[in-house]
Amino acid sequence: MEKQIFKLGIIAILVIIGLSMVSCSENEHELVGTWSMTLTEAGLSATVTLEFNNDGTGTESASMQGVNTSAGFTWYTSNSSLTMVQTALGQSQTVTNTYSISGNELTITSGGISQVFTRN
Repeated sequence: MEKQIFKLGIIAILVIIGLSMVSCSENEHELVGTWSMTLTEAGLSATVTLEFNNDGTGTESASMQGVNTSAGFTWYTSNSSLTMVQTALGQSQTVTNTYSISGNELTITSGGISQVFTRN
């Protein structure tokens, strides 16, 4: 009986070590985190925030003159391409842009127009 308990204890320790090694090996993607930028045009200012989660989900929110909106999305990358899929009112919209990260700056380029976000 003592040998069985000892063996179960050893097995439990090995399982715990194995699980902790798996969780340590999962790398967090460089996009994971919160990024913001402020746009100003014609005297109006808007703040856009992108939050990328490690599980491939995220939230895009915007705030302008006290009006706040937000929408969820899923995302993935391939090389320098960032694909975001947003679903609203039963409709999905997929957008793929190029992106780059330099220090605390995320640049997303679409149709030749670049938007620079800063990591919060």
